[in-house]
Formats: sequence, structure tokens, C-alpha cells
Amino acid sequence: MLNNVYGNYATNNGWGSYLNNSINTTISGSVYGNSATNGGGVFLRNSDYFTNIGWITNNHANTTGGGVYTNTSHPNSYLGVGRVINNIPNNFN
Repeated sequence: MLNNVYGNYATNNGWGSYLNNSINTTISGSVYGNSATNGGGVFLRNSDYFTNIGWITNNHANTTGGGVYTNTSHPNSYLGVGRVINNIPNNFN
């Protein structure tokens, strides 16, 4: 993903970016100002090797994973030099 994703709202999961069964995904743009139940910024479902070299910031989740939510993903596969900061209620789940 190269562009910015911002200002989106979902009553379900992962409105900034919903990645389902993805492998070797890289976010190099910014994901900010998004809201969802889980994973306001990025929702990873059954996904591996997520790399962030952009910014994931100022996103909101009603439950958890304001920045990045991992649902049956491999949370240890997160790599990157980008920033995941200032997300509510937390940066990672």
C-alpha cells in the first residue's frame, strides 16, 4: 500500500486497511484518523509478514487494536522502521 488512508469509519473491523490472508504486505504511506470496532488503522486476519515503513497514527478502535489488530495473524511477524503511535485504546493487539 503506497497511498495514505485516512478519515474512514466502520461499524465492524479494520476500516483503515483490512488485510485478509495477505502475505508480505508493506505499508509505506500513512494510515491515520480511521475508526472501527477492532483495528482502527490496520486489521490483519490470517496474515503473515506485515511490514510498516509509514505512519499508523491517531486511529481509534472501540474494543482493541487502535493502530494494528491481529486476528489469528502472527503478531511476531511485524517488521518495520515506521511508527505506530497515538492510537486509542492501544497501538497493537
